[in-house]
Order: sequence, then structure tokens, then C-alpha cells
Amino acid sequence: MDENQQPKITGPSNSRFRVNFREHSHQISFDRMTVIGDLNPRHIKEFQQFIATNPYVSVLDTKTDYVKARMYDDLFYLEYDKIKGQSRQRRNIRIEFNPNHCSEDARQFFVKHIVRLMNDVGFSRLDLALDIEKDLRSFYVASETRWKSTVFYGLDGKPETKYFGVRDSQRYIRLYDKKQERKDNANEEITAADLWRLEFELKRDMVNQWETIADDLIIKQPDWHSIADIRTRSFVYMLLHEQDQWGELSRPVKAKYKKIIRDMEGEDLTVFVQQVIKNEAPRLRQQLEDWTGNKLI
Repeated sequence: MDENQQPKITGPSNSRFRVNFREHSHQISFDRMTVIGDLNPRHIKEFQQFIATNPYVSVLDTKTDYVKARMYDDLFYLEYDKIKGQSRQRRNIRIEFNPNHCSEDARQFFVKHIVRLMNDVGFSRLDLALDIEKDLRSFYVASETRWKSTVFYGLDGKPETKYFGVRDSQRYIRLYDKKQERKDNANEEITAADLWRLEFELKRDMVNQWETIADDLIIKQPDWHSIADIRTRSFVYMLLHEQDQWGELSRPVKAKYKKIIRDMEGEDLTVFVQQVIKNEAPRLRQQLEDWTGNKLI
């Protein structure tokens, strides 16, 4: 078959996953944040006194112009390194935490005692998590970007966790059985029949693109059996299961097979995910500003 000829599909897709927020229960949130900034030179003494005397601070290590500590019942992990910041030309304070575990009192403590003392406040990492009460084990995440996909299986031999990309990349995607994860790690029984999480781990430049992070993706349970032409069917199967192969294709061929996957039969979550992020963006944007004391750059 001619490479540019569109393959024959057995029929139009009639199982597209429609954006129905009432029918499919979901929840989206930032599951982890890393706030960064520079300690204002005018507040160095205040910062040192806070670290040394505040009962909510547990110092792990300290030297001249260096502090490693946990704060507020271990909710926040802080590192301050003036020398490393100067040598690497990056901001010298970073604080890691899960905002979902923090009360309003914890947030106010953070803004009052840490953010207020910083300049150039921003984020170096955001984890955006979407929980959906639906079995997603047969879904795949595809992109024109070259990345690696890895699947881990449970004791029943069924997919339990899927990773798309590599851990040190700017965008790393996880799709996993949240219900099973809570049972294994916290002995927590979730009453929903199914609960899966789609999580975007965003770092560096991707942090500022969280509102459009799913715009270039296909998130789908593709029925590759529906493609009549065996050559095309085999090629699509490879791209779905060995996603690093996308990087071997030219741009026109990528576009061609991306359209094939988008148009083939099977439930499609793509628009649903994009719409959830769009609808919740004002609330999430406000949350980012709240955690940075409206000092977000």
C-alpha cells in the first residue's frame, strides 16, 4: 500500500468517550509542588532565626549559607544553598510538598515564614493529577514527541501502571490503578468500582505549560483490530506498544499515523482530559498564586 494512502477502517468510531462530567466522576489537583526562589539578602538574619528557633522546623543539616530542614510536621522539605545557587546561576531556595496534605494553616505558615522572605518566586516542578472512576488499564498515551513507554503488571497479570517518557524529562506521564495503589501502600479500601490516575510530572520549562499539557496527546483505548490492512494494523500496534518508535518517523508520517489512531474505533479520553484541565484552570491557577503569596513570576 502507498505510504500516503489512508488505510481502510472497518467502520466509523461509535464509542468515542464523550465529555460528560456528571456520568464520569473525576477530580483534578496538583499532587506535588516544588517552589523555588532567592532568599532576599535583607531577610537573611530573619531566615536564620526562623530556622534556629521555630518549633515547627526540624533541621537536618546546616552549614554556612546552607540549610536542609523539614517543617510543619514534615509536610515541607526545604533546602537553601547560596553557593550552589551562585555557581549554577539558579535560585537558592527550593521547597517540596504535597498541597493536598496541607491545611490552610500550613499554607499560611509557608507563605508567612518562607515565601515572604524570597524574591523571584516560581515553580520548578508541578505534578498535575486527574483521578477518574474508570478502568483505564487498556488505554495508551501517544504523542508526536519521542518517548519511552513502560508497563508494570499486577499479580493478576493485568496492567497496573504505565509510564510514558523518562523520569528526568520535562514531562513524565503516569497512568496507574489508584485504587490498588492505595490498598497496597496505605491499606485503604476505596469504595469506587474503579479509580485510575493520569498524572503529569512537569519540570523546568514544562511547568509553565501545565494548562496545555495534554493538547498534543492522544489518550485512547484504541481498537487496532479495526484496521483492515494488516501492514497498517501491524505498524499501529508497534507505535502503541513501542512509543519510542515515533521518533523514527518523519513529520508527515507522524501526522498520518496520529490521525489513524485518533480516528480508529475505541474509547477516546483526549477531549475529556483537555476539557477538564480547561474548566478547572482558573481554580488551579488561583491555587498556584495562593501558594506563592501572589508573588508568582
